[in-house]
Amino acid sequence: MFDVSIIIPVYKAKYTIKKTLESINNQKFKNKIPKIELILSIDDNKNYNKYRSILNNEIINTKITSTNRIGSGPGNARNTGFKKSIGKYVCFLDADDEYSENYVCEMLQEIEREKLLIAVTKIFNKDKLITEYTSKKKYMDIKELIKYPCSFHPFMQRNQFKEYKHFPSQDIYNLTEHLSEKKIKIIKKAYYKLNLGKNSLTMKRGFKHKIKLAYKKYLIKGIKDRNNKISRHFAERLILNKNFEEWEKLNNSKKSYYEYLGDVYGKRKNLCI
Repeated sequence: MFDVSIIIPVYKAKYTIKKTLESINNQKFKNKIPKIELILSIDDNKNYNKYRSILNNEIINTKITSTNRIGSGPGNARNTGFKKSIGKYVCFLDADDEYSENYVCEMLQEIEREKLLIAVTKIFNKDKLITEYTSKKKYMDIKELIKYPCSFHPFMQRNQFKEYKHFPSQDIYNLTEHLSEKKIKIIKKAYYKLNLGKNSLTMKRGFKHKIKLAYKKYLIKGIKDRNNKISRHFAERLILNKNFEEWEKLNNSKKSYYEYLGDVYGKRKNLCI
């Protein structure tokens, strides 16, 4: 039995996954060292076996599984990885992002009491910090999430897992499902490092249109499920996206959505994601 299962959805990640795996290999622990199960859930039908050598830590057991499809999406890859996992606790990491070196340690200190946690997200572009979560609140609720509209990946007891959808921003919808039920404690001493780059999904052509369609779908689903918290949240996200598109045209800007939020909303409303 493993203490923690770390699930990484992998798609066209050969240029980024090395740093991601190194961030797991470099985890520091204060007292008890946990047994870690790392699951690479391959979604591009490529061979990633050679990256096992990066993980030279004896506490980490690496498994490689596949969705048996190409580009089925990170939601499906996460679900596939979860089905293969056996850890007492489960967490997620994208194949171009990183954990702070104390991430797993800090989460383990609180997870038994809370059942599900999120950590601060810090967003970087070429190792330059763009913006980060700065709220002083100990718990996040769904109303506050719109002030910090980015990904917060859960660290949870495995019985808290909710299956991911097969549409863009499925990680955000997954979090709103959890938040519609209860507040979630935010760990401030550790952080999730979200790395932007030219190959990042958010930078791809047509991504904004796909996100808009996904948000509309989630809005309608919230209405059908009579979940006013979820439907209201995605209505607010659609408004925020429209503001970004208007700002982008007005300023002829090539800045990313996250940079826009950091520059405009962060400065004007003293908010950052």
